[in-house]
Amino acid sequence: MYHPDYEKSINQIIEIHKLYNLEVNPMVEDIKLAVYYLQGGCITQAKFALKAWSIGDLNTPLRAKRFIDESKQLIFCLITVNDTDRARYLMSFFKDQITSINPMRHKKDILLRTRMEESFFDNLFENTKILNHGFSKGVHPNLRSVAYNSDIDSGAFDYDANSFKYGNIEGFDFAHYIIIPVIDSVTTSSGLFNLTEEDLRSVIEMRDRIQSIAELKLGFN
Repeated sequence: MYHPDYEKSINQIIEIHKLYNLEVNPMVEDIKLAVYYLQGGCITQAKFALKAWSIGDLNTPLRAKRFIDESKQLIFCLITVNDTDRARYLMSFFKDQITSINPMRHKKDILLRTRMEESFFDNLFENTKILNHGFSKGVHPNLRSVAYNSDIDSGAFDYDANSFKYGNIEGFDFAHYIIIPVIDSVTTSSGLFNLTEEDLRSVIEMRDRIQSIAELKLGFN
């Protein structure tokens, strides 16, 4: 369910993103600018998702999650693929083309640059694929997405979804699926933007706080 720190954490990450703005030049189409735009898109979607959730729209957070995950993966891959491939992907991105990078195609480069264990890499991206598939229901018409705000007995609709404000979204925790990925989209590339240790520490502390809230709500403690 809702926690006031969700909005606070989004606002805190916005302040970090504003620092990144000081280091980009919109006239220079480089990796910094691409990542900066992707992060801004993630933050915007998180704000939209929170606002939608607050008025009973339980579909928008699912769509936002998918957008955020795809953007976060693109950020990660742009940072870790080799320079030649990166230049090609950046060209595609700045031509306003849908740009996606399959991590499996660049596995060797990613493992080399991140020193990630191969088993961890395989599990990470296989789980991401499964999650994206599972949450695609919020993007397409299906029984739950079109009828969640209807009465189970009469079928009558609560068109304004007034009774679903901050309602339960089955299998979906806002902290784990929206807030934390947005934080990660900004911290993953902190090295590109020379984020100070103090600012980075404040973001990590914020992430830990949101993680604790999420675990408490899910009964992990």
